[in-house]
Amino acid sequence: MEGDLDLTVDFDATNNPISGSATNFTGELDGVATSATGTLTTAASSGVNAVSAQTTVLPIVGAITTTGLVAGLNGDLTDVGSGTTSNVELGLIGTFIGINGSGAFGASSAIIQTAGEPNVIAAGTFYLD
Repeated sequence: MEGDLDLTVDFDATNNPISGSATNFTGELDGVATSATGTLTTAASSGVNAVSAQTTVLPIVGAITTTGLVAGLNGDLTDVGSGTTSNVELGLIGTFIGINGSGAFGASSAIIQTAGEPNVIAAGTFYLD
């Protein structure tokens, strides 16, 4: 599944520096084109929401600092084809790139909880530009 991810980061904040949402999910499930309505938000998640910086000293180059992010987004998504609604917790962990951290990429994971069914765990990659 792919969707639209919109995050705002306050690099100076000490508490919950990342806010945002994910919506417009489309993709292929078991070979069938599908889409889901609903929105996942950082406000609805009880997951980690943090920005971290790590400085490493390299030979010849000197000190470099990499800045990372960890964010959780939660909400209900409804499969357009079946009408089934599931609660989804999306986790993101990655690294900022570009001038002033204008982009990011990393790993994503999702726990999908549908009433009466076993939880589904999915993983993938996210990109922010």
